[in-house]
Amino acid sequence: MTVSSLYEADDRELRRMRREEAREDRNTTPAFRVVDDIPNSGALQGRQIPEQRQQLIDFTKANPGKWIEYQSTDDDPYKSASQFVGNVRQGKCGFAPKGAFEAASRNKLVYIRYVAEAQE
Repeated sequence: MTVSSLYEADDRELRRMRREEAREDRNTTPAFRVVDDIPNSGALQGRQIPEQRQQLIDFTKANPGKWIEYQSTDDDPYKSASQFVGNVRQGKCGFAPKGAFEAASRNKLVYIRYVAEAQE
């Protein structure tokens, strides 16, 4: 071997050792691990349910199978009764799960009843 080839071999070995050290530094924590619970995302989970609507939900659950008349107010405004009824049927706006509530609209009023207990 010549002196230049020994120099090149030493240089390759030095670069290899530096790559290994850099790899070890990057891999100090494992890429995966088992956890019991995942942390909260910190993102908002949508809009808060207005207090009046939450009272309606609680009231309908306390009176399963009975139709409850409900109308838009300043505390819980909705654009249209039919749109609100659609959201209730889809299990949105606090009326989850889907199918737990029935809803209908008549003359711009909303009628809601809780039926989840009847399905069980």
